[in-house]
Amino acid sequence: MRLEIAKSLEKGNIDTARLMSNYILKIPNNQYKKIPAKPYSKKTYVIPRDLICRSLARMDISIFPFILELFDNKEILSEIIDVFGFMVYHNPQLDNEENLGFILSILKDNKENELIYGKLLWH
Repeated sequence: MRLEIAKSLEKGNIDTARLMSNYILKIPNNQYKKIPAKPYSKKTYVIPRDLICRSLARMDISIFPFILELFDNKEILSEIIDVFGFMVYHNPQLDNEENLGFILSILKDNKENELIYGKLLWH
């Protein structure tokens, strides 16, 4: 059922993306605060927050400028990095110098945050 809901959301537009982004931190509030000691394990069910981010990442690239706006919200920065990385990886037209410069500026601004810095280098 969750995956069917996610697939439906992926077909949404910018308005859908805006509404979905409001729930990234609300369901549930168990984000990584630091780099985990053990690598992430895919042995658990996908949690709603991850479904939202995955659905955003799989939406049409017309929402990409909105994804860039979400980087202003430091509370969801860790999750938005994942959305950005997925979209750029799966849409070669987004793999460009402008987006590289954008990420490098985020990297520079967050070099003291181990989690953000690590996620940016990973993607």
